[in-house]
Amino acid sequence: MATISCLHRISSVGGEDEKKTTEPDPYVAPIIKRMFELYATGNYSIFELQTWFWEQNILSKNGTALGHSVINNILNNPFYYGLIRWHGESKIGKHAPIITKALFDTCQYVLAKHRDFLIRKRTHDYLLRGFIYCSDCGQRYTADPHKINSVKRKGIIHYYHCQKRDRNGCPSPYVEADTLEKQVEKEIERMQFSPEFIDKVVQKAKEFVEENRRTIDAQRQGILNQKTELETKRRKLENKMLDDTIDNDTFKRIHAEIAEKIFNLNNLIQEIEIMPI
Repeated sequence: MATISCLHRISSVGGEDEKKTTEPDPYVAPIIKRMFELYATGNYSIFELQTWFWEQNILSKNGTALGHSVINNILNNPFYYGLIRWHGESKIGKHAPIITKALFDTCQYVLAKHRDFLIRKRTHDYLLRGFIYCSDCGQRYTADPHKINSVKRKGIIHYYHCQKRDRNGCPSPYVEADTLEKQVEKEIERMQFSPEFIDKVVQKAKEFVEENRRTIDAQRQGILNQKTELETKRRKLENKMLDDTIDNDTFKRIHAEIAEKIFNLNNLIQEIEIMPI
């Protein structure tokens, strides 16, 4: 099994007197590229990517599933498309990129949608994460997938547990996600809500829907503005080709990059159009 340290391992090439450059790890690079591609579809949450990494035998240094923040940091790291940040400045490095900037930008858009609760696919998006606390030490509970391969049971099982259990010896046991969520569901069924409380919930729901509508409209307009700008650049590029002020190879390369970005933006526009509010 590979550990999280491998995800950022870049092989250094070049002799002692030569300028150093980097090349992607041949085992990890395809996995990271595939992760970006999966997330860009909008059909995967970060929690589902945790399970996916586990199935690829990519673990943390202590042998557990990758944390939510680790995967989030990877998705937000522009290094993978070639950008290097150093002392507040950014520039395209000389290392071989693993993904395209267009794919990275698509993932940033999906991340923003997830933050705004615009995607509601919750296969293993733990419902109680952040809402329950350990009765032994008071620490907030988290949740992770675990691979089971025993005689009686095999597959991926999801558990809630205290964050201090493994690191600081908290005795609180692991609890299967389905078990705990069903317990909470039964407790909620016993609750009685006043008409005033129900009215407030309805009002908040209306405000939430209206805010989502404004957010979606703003995102749609932002994407349309990007598309218009790219189409203008493409027309200027085509005019340069007609005027023989740009060589054919450069034209093909830049034209293909612009076309890919427009294609991705069109997909995002279509996704927004069918998105429920």
